[in-house]
Amino acid sequence: MFWSGDKLEAHKNDLIISPDGDSGADPKVDCASLVLTVGTEVFVTPKSDEDSTYGHQKKFLPKGGMFDIPKGQFGFILTEEYVSVPEHVVAFISFKAKYKFKGLINVSGFHVDPGYKGRLVFSVYNAGPSDVTLARGDEFALIWFADLDSSSSGKHAKKSDGFKLEKIDSSIISGIKGDVFSPFKLKDDINEIKAKNETHSKELDHELSLHKRDVKNNLEGIEERLANKFNSFRLAAILALIFSLGTIFSVIKFFPNILGIPVSEKAQSSNQKSGNISDLNIINPHVFCLNSNPPGHNSECLIKIKNE
Repeated sequence: MFWSGDKLEAHKNDLIISPDGDSGADPKVDCASLVLTVGTEVFVTPKSDEDSTYGHQKKFLPKGGMFDIPKGQFGFILTEEYVSVPEHVVAFISFKAKYKFKGLINVSGFHVDPGYKGRLVFSVYNAGPSDVTLARGDEFALIWFADLDSSSSGKHAKKSDGFKLEKIDSSIISGIKGDVFSPFKLKDDINEIKAKNETHSKELDHELSLHKRDVKNNLEGIEERLANKFNSFRLAAILALIFSLGTIFSVIKFFPNILGIPVSEKAQSSNQKSGNISDLNIINPHVFCLNSNPPGHNSECLIKIKNE
């Protein structure tokens, strides 16, 4: 049967004592439980390797000293009170409701063995959406006492040679070193990956835009060179065509008999009178004479072209 508030009030100085066995500070009764407060030491797991708030070290709290338990992190809290559980009693512990509502969970267990003497260490986990702030002396937990049907003696009683637990031992701290894989840490890791991906995506987009610009410039340069070459080829073709047409017209005009074109005597007389062709003389319809003298001068032909 659980002890009532009246019974706790009558025996509270036997349940909460000082290290030398004397009665401690006046314990506070809350309904059917005794109040436990934050003591001199705490340990909180760091949010990351870069978090220097706590690192992997205990924190010693002066009177009124404050600390935070970040969301998604574990912590150890040492009580200010020394508890003495009679051998015919078992005790039960829990957080006060206001801290439960913030998401603080007691993961260290819920009972204290018969015969135990010493401080209590609460192992806590912050499952809430925000950090929980505590200070030395804060009333954060409660302890209930219930009678057993008989006293626990011998191997069934908790053996305490003096007050063994007066601090947060390094052996329990080493058990929670390393990363705490909480939903909040997972969310932070996902956000970090998203941020890196966004940065990488922007870098890729920038590089792609530069590459597109280079390709566009190269294509424009190739297009310009091809256009220049095409224009040069077209100009050369036009000049070749003009030259060919000029050559054909010259042959038709000056050598019509070569092409089998009949030449009238009037045309021949006109050619001879014009005197503008000094190196071509028509001797007869079948012989052309090339020389450097104008028509009408007697001289030997340098070249005779026969039209058979």
